[in-house]
Amino acid sequence: MPTQVTEKADRGRDLLFGVIALQMNFVDQAQFVEVMTLLPSQPDKGAEDLFGQKGYLKPFQIVALKGLIDAQLL
Repeated sequence: MPTQVTEKADRGRDLLFGVIALQMNFVDQAQFVEVMTLLPSQPDKGAEDLFGQKGYLKPFQIVALKGLIDAQLL
């Protein structure tokens, strides 16, 4: 069972993922807002999952974004 600290860290990572996707023009503002709004109602999914399920990001874009975030958070 995830702890509150883990959940907050995951949501921070989700926000960072979405902001970078928006800054890189991988998604538009409406797509960003939609996914960020959906996240609290789907605690078992991350931003990359929702962006991918909606078809807003291609698999290679998700991999690239995750790599950038991992590099920043090390």
